[in-house]
Amino acid sequence: FGLGVMNIGTIEEFLIMVNPAKYLPPQGEPQDKPDIRSWVLFNEESFSLGEQQQHTEGISISVPADAVSGTYLFDVEIKKKNGERYGNIQKIIVIVE
Repeated sequence: FGLGVMNIGTIEEFLIMVNPAKYLPPQGEPQDKPDIRSWVLFNEESFSLGEQQQHTEGISISVPADAVSGTYLFDVEIKKKNGERYGNIQKIIVIVE
């Protein structure tokens, strides 16, 4: 998945965060929520952007062959160095059949 960030303010330090948000099992099949944090690979280093500068980053989701069927949602956030969220939370949806 590709993520683009454009700074519309002054020079700022940013950080990308990708967190598992929700697991929806197939209809009628209650299951425990699997731990999917290890599925996500992205650059966790902060980056600096000047006013009107852009940055793109790849986010890889590697689903293991033995993954439990269902729909997995991940929240993608951009945070400023001070912890304040920058922009809206984006969603990545992965369906495992």
